[in-house]
Amino acid sequence: MNCTLTRATSAELNTYGTDANWTPDTSSVHNAYATAPMAAVLPPYQPPSEEELHTSFEQAISHRTSELHERLSRYSYPALSAQRRHSTEMDTTTIQAQNHAAQTGWQRFVIFSGLALIFMLIGFDLMGLLVLHMH
Repeated sequence: MNCTLTRATSAELNTYGTDANWTPDTSSVHNAYATAPMAAVLPPYQPPSEEELHTSFEQAISHRTSELHERLSRYSYPALSAQRRHSTEMDTTTIQAQNHAAQTGWQRFVIFSGLALIFMLIGFDLMGLLVLHMH
């Protein structure tokens, strides 16, 4: 909807007269200010119906019960075949153990070196105090 307020001059007022010489091209000016119906806007969130909620709840419960049943059946009836485990799993566990041992050795070295340095500096301080006390 367009609306502008301007002062109309007498020449413009004469074009919008009510006499019989009214031309149809002025109707376009009147239509520019006409209101048009707006399209209805739906709300962004529409709550689901009660039936949809009920069916989605049933689906979720059935999905959970089927997963629980599969898990319990695996515990109840374990595979009795003597299949060899994948070697990649063993390799990754041994590599992780070796990495952990290497990290532990490195950390142990740093800790013992730091303690040795601390004790050495404390020894020098104690020796200095002993020398000062003797004089």
